[in-house]
Amino acid sequence: YTLAGGQLSEALVSEVVFACGQIATAPYTTPTTQQVPDMLGDYLRCYDVVMMHRHGSVTVGPDLDTALGRLDALEHTAGIYCMVRMLGGATPIAPTEVDRLFALAHPQPPPYRVPGSTCPAPEPQVVGDRDLVQAVLRALGARS
Repeated sequence: YTLAGGQLSEALVSEVVFACGQIATAPYTTPTTQQVPDMLGDYLRCYDVVMMHRHGSVTVGPDLDTALGRLDALEHTAGIYCMVRMLGGATPIAPTEVDRLFALAHPQPPPYRVPGSTCPAPEPQVVGDRDLVQAVLRALGARS
């Protein structure tokens, strides 16, 4: 999904807030170098679900079942977002409702929702929906 410029930081479906919290997209780092753990450490200090641009994703939790559940939710969410964008887009859930959902799902606010947090931004770069849809359609055409 990140190969096509996709990011999942906007809440389009409420289940994402409950299953994943905020989904962050970390910038590209060179594989097998110290850049990867250095960058991931900053993100995993704050987020339980991180998509690594041009690498894959990392999910964490208090146990393996929780981490795998978050990975499954991330993959399902990426599929939903891709389809929504191909169909013309959707309006994200209103910020006040997202706040309400986070309060329900996470009684202790995650680090990135604490005022003054030093967490990295969940979106390092912005890609337009049109570019994303075109990239996904090109990739789908390549498989045909």
